[in-house]
Amino acid sequence: MVASEWRRSLLMVLPFSFLLACGDDDALQPTPPPPPPLACADEVPEALRLCIRDVNEATHACYKGNDAARSLFQENDAKRCASNDAASVEAIETMRSIVMNSCDDGDLFSLSEDHLADRLEYACQSNADSIAWRTYGGPQAAAWTDIPVGPCAGGSTAYAKQQYCLTEAHRVVASYVDFALKQMNDCLAGETCDASTVGERIRTRRTKAVRDITNACPASFAPLDRLVGLTPKIYVDRASDQVDCIISTAHPEVAPFTPRCGPSNVDGGHYDAVAEARVTGGWTRLELHDGDDPVEGDDGNDPHAVTDDCDAVDEDDEKVKYPKCGHGGKYFIWVRLAPKDEPLDRVVILLQGGALCLTRDQCKERPDHLFRADDEADNEADDEDYCLPRHSWPPEDWPPMHDGPPDPDWDPGLIDTCEAHLPIRNNPFRNWTMLYLPYCTQDVFLGGGCTDYVPDPPVHRYGAVNLRAGVRVLRDIIWKMMDQEVEDEEVDDQIRKKGYRPDELKAIFGGQSAGGYGAMYNYHWMLDDLLWQRTTAFLDASCGLDNDKIRGVKNLGALMVKNWKIQPNLPPYCFSGDCAVGPNTFAAYAPRLNKDLGQQYLIVSNQRDDEQRLAAFFLDEFEWIEAIREAYCRTKGLNGIEWYLRRDFMSQHTVSSRIESYFRPLGGVLMKDWIRDAVNCPGSVTDLGLGIHCAESDTEPNTEPCTEP
Repeated sequence: MVASEWRRSLLMVLPFSFLLACGDDDALQPTPPPPPPLACADEVPEALRLCIRDVNEATHACYKGNDAARSLFQENDAKRCASNDAASVEAIETMRSIVMNSCDDGDLFSLSEDHLADRLEYACQSNADSIAWRTYGGPQAAAWTDIPVGPCAGGSTAYAKQQYCLTEAHRVVASYVDFALKQMNDCLAGETCDASTVGERIRTRRTKAVRDITNACPASFAPLDRLVGLTPKIYVDRASDQVDCIISTAHPEVAPFTPRCGPSNVDGGHYDAVAEARVTGGWTRLELHDGDDPVEGDDGNDPHAVTDDCDAVDEDDEKVKYPKCGHGGKYFIWVRLAPKDEPLDRVVILLQGGALCLTRDQCKERPDHLFRADDEADNEADDEDYCLPRHSWPPEDWPPMHDGPPDPDWDPGLIDTCEAHLPIRNNPFRNWTMLYLPYCTQDVFLGGGCTDYVPDPPVHRYGAVNLRAGVRVLRDIIWKMMDQEVEDEEVDDQIRKKGYRPDELKAIFGGQSAGGYGAMYNYHWMLDDLLWQRTTAFLDASCGLDNDKIRGVKNLGALMVKNWKIQPNLPPYCFSGDCAVGPNTFAAYAPRLNKDLGQQYLIVSNQRDDEQRLAAFFLDEFEWIEAIREAYCRTKGLNGIEWYLRRDFMSQHTVSSRIESYFRPLGGVLMKDWIRDAVNCPGSVTDLGLGIHCAESDTEPNTEPCTEP
């Protein structure tokens, strides 16, 4: 640790001073005083780096199988390693001690000592966890638990090689992260800082890390992408994203570096526009132009100059791309911050729905507005404050803005903030921060950033790219504004004086129809990479049921994973075509979910839903109803899986966007109250499926009121 390094230097000086004291008086020399502890701003970044390094080493030692660490497997009753082992706890306590001894209240980010130490503790533990989860298959270590523990277990060399691939990948990427942080910390602590030189060193080390992992995970035995779904290059690039966030967490000023994470990453125009709109409570449309979320190539050149073909195999194509809509237009998002006197870190993210097209004929039948996120008609009224976001639907289909009842065919549900609607809807999330993500790629928000030339005209499959770039922009805006609130004398709330705390941020991440599928398949990124671990996924009419036929969701998923560079966007514990099937995804996620943090899937639907049924290739309505009831019975008991399954006799596609759904209770519970309680009091709600009788005895509905606001 930094503090211990100067103590060790002091111990080297003391014996020499003692020898001098034993000689003649003339030879006596004054004992040099110990160097003073470094300033808070210098101590904190290094303390955080060393904490992450030590926790990474403890995790690696456990999986590697050191004798001292092996007992952790028995303690966990599974072949995975705990994140709270003794070595990790000691590393965090050491970091906290350094912070408390080096910093006074207000020294860094204007935070108190305790709040600063808490922020750094989460940054240390969560970033080390994220690396481990990416490597071993989530907190549940799904990739690792498929491999027997021990060298050559069962006499199989293949098992040992797979173990070696994962542990070596973990070691190499952890070393790369530590190197990058050390280089940037030293540069920022110096009198001058040459960011270009440091950047070149980091790029060289990144290239070496990719090469070392590739050698440790040969294609003939244990390729990394077969174990956790990521090529070595993408695996290392994800760690590079973490480096940027860690640097912004530890340093109030990051210039001359330009990390792609943190307050410094927010474009001035974006931030100013959203901050101004917060005063009036309106929505702001933000253009995600080139540079909002850029990723530099290994050679420092722009890797995005050439449009990528989805059929290309070249790994150089496998980079995070700039946001882009299906027909090549710019991507826009809509942001509405919580009112001035409300906390910013209560967030609703809603993904727009809008079908899916695969073939030339399907895509040609889709209207042009489904491939765009902008509309020129918006420009005529950009100075107005809207209580709902405008979007790419034709103007005649826009919902009312300020007065009149909402259109039952288009009601935004969780993001409704219109005062005229509130007496009817009483949206429990109306004072939360909101992000609306338009859907313009016809790939259920999963496309990895390539051009599909099968349709005519071609379609850019950038769904996941757009989603993640949009959420990052919101994160950085919230981060910057919450840190500013610490210094705002008008903010009296001591909870808000903590600044940006992702460990305390609460979010709903969901959508309707295609938007719900996007939430289902991208949920792991919110938890494991963005590290908003108190996020609840909300799926409306997005069950993903398979009909066990050749033309079904499972086989469609396999086709999409192969053709649209989707695999790197799926979790390392479920990345095959089978994971397109909703119940399979729920089962794969369940071991990593934790209701105490609000980690859960909320699945709402009507049992009769012709649009959802036909989209899943079910021709017979009875067969569909049986399938959705079976899915309910098979998954409702899983950890973190909650159902609200209506039985309206008329077909109804999406239920959270229908006013009538809020008036008819299910099991004595209104849907808006069920969602509110599930989010605010995880574990307090009961699965509700009207008319469904599973093999086991049904649980009585929970009628206890939620006591948390």
